Amino acid sequence: EFGDDPGVVPRGRERTTEQLLGGATRISELGMDWHAYYNQLPPTSRTGNKSFPDDAVPTWNVYDHGVNNAEGALRWPGALYRLTGSKAAGEAALAQVLGMLDSRQGQVASLFCADEVFCGRDPNRGTETCAVVEAMASLELAFATFGSSPLMDRVERLAFNALPAALTGDMWTHVYVQQANSVYAGVTPMQKC
Repeated sequence: EFGDDPGVVPRGRERTTEQLLGGATRISELGMDWHAYYNQLPPTSRTGNKSFPDDAVPTWNVYDHGVNNAEGALRWPGALYRLTGSKAAGEAALAQVLGMLDSRQGQVASLFCADEVFCGRDPNRGTETCAVVEAMASLELAFATFGSSPLMDRVERLAFNALPAALTGDMWTHVYVQQANSVYAGVTPMQKC
């Protein structure tokens, strides 16, 4: 609809497409190496000298941060497909990411454990609300890219299992971290010591 509108693409459709693809290629060459990270290949500076963790991460860092993985790792396979034209490579990358998240960081609410950084499968830890909604958005985008209905099943499980624990019914208030094993989430009065 807007592909030929000079107000939207002043350099024209072909030149704008070329520039966007060039920028995306450059980012994929210099940015986070999700392939190496999720395949636990030898760490490099592009993985923050880290590999995907098998358990809880003891200190905060941007590479093991739940929201960054929900936004970056879950969107990388779709970008890989769009840049390379290989749907099979994109689907394999997505399967690898989801498999690692489920097997090493997965929790009962259908999302990985990340109360800031990955926290393994510890039942006493939870997940940031931001990671829940970003994972939902990334999985929706992956569905739009690959057309695989199980991706929307994951979104639905998050919407019915993880999101309600994070928001009030009127969606005006949210908790920072929701936990499956938390017996109470709400405002409590201050207690005198």
